[in-house]
Amino acid sequence: MTKIKGLFTLILALFCQQAFADKKNITIAVSSNFKNTLHQLIRHYKQNNPKTYFKVSSGATGLLYTQIKNGAPYEVFLAADQRRPMLLDKENLIIPNSRFTYAYGKLVFWHPKDNFHLTEGSLGQAITNSRFISIANPDLAPYGMAAEQSLKKLKLWEAAKYKVVMGNNIAQAYQFTASGNADLGLVALSQVITLKNNTYWVVPQKHYQPIVQQAVLLKKAITNDAAIDFIAFLKSSDSHSIIQRNGYGTSSDDD
Repeated sequence: MTKIKGLFTLILALFCQQAFADKKNITIAVSSNFKNTLHQLIRHYKQNNPKTYFKVSSGATGLLYTQIKNGAPYEVFLAADQRRPMLLDKENLIIPNSRFTYAYGKLVFWHPKDNFHLTEGSLGQAITNSRFISIANPDLAPYGMAAEQSLKKLKLWEAAKYKVVMGNNIAQAYQFTASGNADLGLVALSQVITLKNNTYWVVPQKHYQPIVQQAVLLKKAITNDAAIDFIAFLKSSDSHSIIQRNGYGTSSDDD
């Protein structure tokens, strides 16, 4: 009986060891605007890679960049700009030649009710009638910088600047308006494109610098084949279709 128990314990240990060896983990830092889209991409990826597991942290691109600089254990970084990935490249913190553009962001003026009239011509009146207007912090979030640029280019900054409330990231800016604490929000198209009973106006690209969202493989991923494979998946046509459905461009020519 003792020998049988010992054999059973050995078989169980070998089984657990093999199961652990088959399990693959990827740690991702993602800009707040892309979090929901990333989870859709992960679900699609796991259909063919069920033993790959993901740990996702989201936040403002600037804050995530600071965390990476301070040694946070991320393997993949999906930023909302190209500046921070370029800095990480120059600082020798990424796997060489891993930096690429995965999406082009789009900015909208958004009101959470569908009976609200939003056009370029009505924006001035909408701002006048608003108590607060939410944007992401321009110093931390690329969508916040685009919001400030757009308000200035549309000659609405003087009317809006004393009404602006800033979220640390685009998710918080969205929440300010969704909760009613702000009347208008400048948010990502990806955050509102699937909502019902709301109104938004897509800001023409000419009013702000392109939101070029880049990804990198960080040095910690150098031995992680799963992370490398997931980055390859992000470049695929299947991935591009999901990204486009969520309100992003996948080339600089996308409107």
